[in-house]
Order: sequence, then C-alpha cells, then structure tokens
Amino acid sequence: MYHVKAELAKGVTLNVEIKDGENTYARCPVCGKEAKVDLADIFEDGDGLNGALYRPECWEGVRDTVIGGA
Repeated sequence: MYHVKAELAKGVTLNVEIKDGENTYARCPVCGKEAKVDLADIFEDGDGLNGALYRPECWEGVRDTVIGGA
C-alpha cells in the first residue's frame, strides 16, 4: 500500500492511502486544470513522458516537443 504523508502542524500528521484510479489526480502542465490519472498509464513506458499527465486537448499541442517527435 502506498500513501502520502504530510505534517500539517507540529504533532498533526495526515496519512492518505493512494488508491490508483480512485484518488490520484494531476494538474495538466499546460493549462493547470486538475484531472484524474491512472498511475500505471503515467509510467507504462518507464519515463512518464507519454502524455498521461496532460489533458488530451493540451497534449496534442505539445506532444512532439515533449517526446522529441512522433
């Protein structure tokens, strides 16, 4: 089980279990909008540069730059 741990204040810690596909989100690096993501999709090719962090509309505009051509 993976989780995120953050100290909110001295003696107050928040632990949240990461449930892939249920509570995993990312902000699109182009437009900043938040969207659900599947962690397996992000790292399926090993480097995370497959567009899974981008909204489809934004990915089309930056794909060649990010991955060095199609």
